[in-house]
Order: sequence, then C-alpha cells, then structure tokens
Amino acid sequence: MSNKNKTLLKYIAGIAPVIIFIVLSIILYIYISPEDIVAYVGVENAYVLMFIVAFVGGLSTFNVVPY
Repeated sequence: MSNKNKTLLKYIAGIAPVIIFIVLSIILYIYISPEDIVAYVGVENAYVLMFIVAFVGGLSTFNVVPY
C-alpha cells in the first residue's frame, strides 16, 4: 500500500465514526419523538442526561482540542 493510500485510509477511519454517529442520530430523531425518549428514560433521568450532555459540551469550550 502506498503512503497516499495509507493517509487516505487514516482520514476515512478518523471521520467514519463521526459520520456514523450523525446518521444514527438523524435516524433516531426521525423515527422516535422526544416525548418517547423522555418516557423511556424517565423525567428525573432525562434531567441527568441533559446535564451530562451540557457538561461535555461545556468542556469542549474550555479545553483545546488538538487537530
């Protein structure tokens, strides 16, 4: 395998999880309503889930992500 192919494979392997996550999220949001998700998780646990998501999002604001 040439260096060009190895580099391309490395980029594809790096971006594939992000694309898969986005596609699965879109499919989830199309077929399952937010009310169904909250009913499945429960109201109290939904608050915990929202806090965790907000906390992780806030961490990316204050931390430098190496690209």
